[in-house]
Amino acid sequence: MNHKIQSLAYIRNWYLLLIFLITAFTFTSCITTKLATNIGYIEPNRTEKPHPRSNKFEHCVGIYPRSLENALNQFEMKTKKSRFDDIEIEFSHSYLILQCIHIYYETK
Repeated sequence: MNHKIQSLAYIRNWYLLLIFLITAFTFTSCITTKLATNIGYIEPNRTEKPHPRSNKFEHCVGIYPRSLENALNQFEMKTKKSRFDDIEIEFSHSYLILQCIHIYYETK
């Protein structure tokens, strides 16, 4: 009987510790968010805004060396042109490993 009471007390202590840790984590994250808001920090997020150029080419790679050169080669193969009058290149690091290069262009 005494062993059963001890095991129930042991389970209860683990349960209370778990509840305490969850409460402490939630409280800490709420405080951190509140402090960040108070100092004017805005969490960055990616929003798609309309772009003035009508066409977009996207090249995403996980290999960083020569990624711009590879993107331009793929862009030339897709458009079947080697000279461009008006293009805009944007680098996007939206993922931890993956790097995307966006090329906006106009067709004539």
